[in-house]
Amino acid sequence: MTTLKQRLDQLAEDAPDGSASQTPEGDLWRRGKRLQRRQGVVTASFVAALVIGIGALSSLVMDARSYSVPVADNDTEVALGLPSRLYVPSPWTPSTDETGPIGPLVALVSAYRRATTWGGEAQAFAGVSAAGGYAFLTLEDLADTEQPETPVAPSPDGRWLAYYLTGATASDPYVSEGDPVVGVALYDSVTGETKRTVLETDHGLHVDDLTWVGDTLLAEYGQITEFSSTPESSGLSADIVGFLRWDTSDGALEPAVPYKVFPNFYESSPGPDGTLVVKRGRCAFDLLSADGSIEPLSRLDVLCEGPVHLSPDGQRVVTTEDVDGAGRSTGRPGPMVVADVSGPDEGVIRVLDEKPDAGVIGWADDTHLIVQEYDETDQSRRYVSLDVDTGERVEVMEQPRGFLEYPVLIASDALTGPGFAAPEPDFPSNPRYAWALGGALVVLLGGNFLWRHRVRR
Repeated sequence: MTTLKQRLDQLAEDAPDGSASQTPEGDLWRRGKRLQRRQGVVTASFVAALVIGIGALSSLVMDARSYSVPVADNDTEVALGLPSRLYVPSPWTPSTDETGPIGPLVALVSAYRRATTWGGEAQAFAGVSAAGGYAFLTLEDLADTEQPETPVAPSPDGRWLAYYLTGATASDPYVSEGDPVVGVALYDSVTGETKRTVLETDHGLHVDDLTWVGDTLLAEYGQITEFSSTPESSGLSADIVGFLRWDTSDGALEPAVPYKVFPNFYESSPGPDGTLVVKRGRCAFDLLSADGSIEPLSRLDVLCEGPVHLSPDGQRVVTTEDVDGAGRSTGRPGPMVVADVSGPDEGVIRVLDEKPDAGVIGWADDTHLIVQEYDETDQSRRYVSLDVDTGERVEVMEQPRGFLEYPVLIASDALTGPGFAAPEPDFPSNPRYAWALGGALVVLLGGNFLWRHRVRR
């Protein structure tokens, strides 16, 4: 049996004897100093990386939180104007739930939005305030539908945004073209409130474009009575009911104005004290008031395609000539023409542009049009002021690529107001970067702790 003394003697015999074959004392000292310097460099590098990382993380967090939306004075009489440039908002741009109402809107753009940090992208409408700020609009129960092409419409003064509502139907809903439509809503960009009108419907409403006549909204609708939706066929039948007529000046709503009171709003355009409507089959046009009364204006001595735009003084109109003839289309753009509404030259056209590459947006004043042009070099669009007397063109608003399927919508009063410089907003950055950097710092801290723990052992 081995005793404790024997075991200690054995350990003593196996111990180093300090001979020259072992590491000299000076080498041990130098190795210790090198290890100490290495630990100092690693610690200093770690501290520097930590400081830089914390600074970058703080910057990202502050950047995500510091974005503020320039808001126009909440005055319904605020003057609207075109910004010098529109911008595609960041998907992380806040919504009006977070910012509150941003005041009268000069424009509405569609872009991708991320409602949550880790959620996916979805198409949404962003409002552009009269001060150049951007915020995604919280439009409760907005109907995502193909009928009509654009389910929203800003009022001429930019305060109201009309849109179609979706919701439950009494029977099977018609969903072949998107969400079933059950009513209309008005979002107030000054107060943030939403007014709603929901109609009883079995399958949903068959609707057309929302139309503003001054302060009054008109929404033509019918009741879908039956439909089929199969791989072989799809279609529907609807009874035309009339118009939702909503007067925003006094809040009065008439849910079923007979459809015969108002003409067809196909290719209508805002005009002074009303809306200009074109008669089917010929280039004759009338001025429609909100109560349905009509003032016949004139007709042109050519066929026209697209809307007819009446100048603010009511003396001239601009449209695009239909060079193909009634019932035919070759896809060629016709010339842009102007004509007097009264006087000896009433209805006689004068060509403004032989080959316009885009359409008329509206009148800026009695002698200047706002037209949209397309730039093939970068596939962007721009708004240009065109003098109908001299032909002079001046760019007034840039519109870059990046907006989604819906067209940019402009509050018509902004066309006649003073333009303003619009520097790019400081949109918030991707908050995922902050999370990634934070995770990297955690890994760095953990790695340093394990390394130091191992060295000390």
